[in-house]
Amino acid sequence: MLEFFGAVTLVATHLTAFPEPAVLDADGIEEVRTACGVGENATFLDARSIETAQAVADRIDQTSISPTIVYAADLHGQDISVLLERLEGGCIHSSILAHSDASGAKWQRGSMVLSVIEEANWSKADLTGTRFAGVNAKEIDFTGATMDGGKWIGAFGRSWLFKSDFTDASMRGFTFKCGRPEEFDCRGNGQGKFDRVDFTDADLSEYGFLGYRSFDDAIFERTRINPFAMRFLKGMNVGDTVILAARTDQPEETIAVLSGRDFRKLNDKAVRFYKDEPSFNCDRPKSFADEQTCSQWGQPLRRMDRELETIYQSAIQRRISGVRGQHRLWRRKRSTCEQPKCVYQVYHARRDELLAQLGTSLNLEPGETMRFEQDVIPLTESMRRSKLYRTILPALREASRQTVTLRGLEGGKVQLDGKGLGYSGTPCTWNAVTEYDKASGWYVARNAEGQKVQSFRVWANVLEPQYDGSERDTPPEAEEFFECVPPAYFGRLRMLAKD
Repeated sequence: MLEFFGAVTLVATHLTAFPEPAVLDADGIEEVRTACGVGENATFLDARSIETAQAVADRIDQTSISPTIVYAADLHGQDISVLLERLEGGCIHSSILAHSDASGAKWQRGSMVLSVIEEANWSKADLTGTRFAGVNAKEIDFTGATMDGGKWIGAFGRSWLFKSDFTDASMRGFTFKCGRPEEFDCRGNGQGKFDRVDFTDADLSEYGFLGYRSFDDAIFERTRINPFAMRFLKGMNVGDTVILAARTDQPEETIAVLSGRDFRKLNDKAVRFYKDEPSFNCDRPKSFADEQTCSQWGQPLRRMDRELETIYQSAIQRRISGVRGQHRLWRRKRSTCEQPKCVYQVYHARRDELLAQLGTSLNLEPGETMRFEQDVIPLTESMRRSKLYRTILPALREASRQTVTLRGLEGGKVQLDGKGLGYSGTPCTWNAVTEYDKASGWYVARNAEGQKVQSFRVWANVLEPQYDGSERDTPPEAEEFFECVPPAYFGRLRMLAKD
């Protein structure tokens, strides 16, 4: 928790809107001091009426008390190096420094709060021990900067690192603190560049890796990373030790400390398993359906195609009567599609048909349980049976934001209890007493009106919800089984291990 932050939210984080910062009373000034974390003796400098970085620096020189809090400076587009040189251990709060130039400047042990440095040039700056909290740094240039021991803190819902460039920076011991509640999220941090960054002893466990980022030749030595990031990391220079953890304050017993060799092995397996390809060769599409599946936006279809092929091969192994002929007919039907909607429909229909034929009954004894969680690092079945997988299992479970437990009841019924968190920290619960419907292959629950509602099915250790609990996906007859605060919902889960 970031309890040291006050409630002052004063600046916009877009170049197109800069509201006038408020005039602070004594309580407001104390909140700013608390947010800056620089101590009660720091000088408070209201810089709203000061037009240049040199003039702000001169005002700092006139005081004998250090450090200084610079509040509400508007220095966008200026060279602010002279100001930063005067602010060692000081703070910049609610200030607009977009397009500023601080290249080669020295600002150690500083603190920046609720400020804008969007599209600024801070390359080769010495920012050792400096903390950024609630800062908009979209498209900033941090190339070659020294940021050892610093922190990037998601706060006030105003932290942005979109298209930020950290190439060749030193970030030894740096920490990203980006909590789950939306207020503390590090938003819009996609398309960042971290090539050749030194992350020795850094904590990236709360930095989101989804999106396009590059880590070519970045140094990972005793670096903490989130297990979710495993499949997206490529080209790093891995040292002797890497640590898997889902957050900065994670209990030691749920952290996985891996040798560099084991990390590389796991990373390679995850990246290979995550290949975004269908079961057929996209080099020679033969139909509209092939073209859609192989297109730039066809990732959902490619996943469905891979899964359908897996299910089909299971049906072949089980020697389901007529399955080969049925599949040939399905392929012909698929080839007649001329609209994307048709392609999706034929995949869904064939998948439902095959799973119903295979049967997905669980046969849980009364009191027997099964647990399903997010598949944080998708891996092959052989890899899941390895000693290495058992080592990382506690870290995987700690990283999962969704858990569903199935418990056997008398008469073959199954109690489902699910809980989860959305990406912004909002809660979601899912509860139902279900029974198996052989005709459809789904476990169904009865709502208060007595209607049968399809709930879930399990195949190949995967639990698949029929509805995800969101307003968009869940029909009225199924709403009573869920209690989800947007944007939280339930996705497909996996049995990570048999307890």
